[in-house]
Amino acid sequence: MKRRERIFQVLVFEATAIALLTVAGKLFTNQPASSTGLLAIGLSLTAMVWNYIFNVLFDRWYGQNRIERTLKTRIQHTLLFQLGMLTFSLPQIMWILKLNFVDAFVGDGS
Repeated sequence: MKRRERIFQVLVFEATAIALLTVAGKLFTNQPASSTGLLAIGLSLTAMVWNYIFNVLFDRWYGQNRIERTLKTRIQHTLLFQLGMLTFSLPQIMWILKLNFVDAFVGDGS
């Protein structure tokens, strides 16, 4: 895929995610759509930036050859990425939705 195609794909994916998260957040919590929309935008931007940074660093540590990566390496990649996302997203969730750590962690925004 060319760079433009990748950028277009990311933007369409994130725009769809923002719309879905805003609606889902409004339906399943007592939060206003403005808060869930702001959170969705913040999480989307966080995910895009973290994805880029994490994958650049991971490729430096484990090499560029993705085809030869073992299942163990792929599991490490997934777990480390998600741990980073959790680290960056929890403070946003707590701040925007005015939740404590436990409620934000378990997703109890009601």
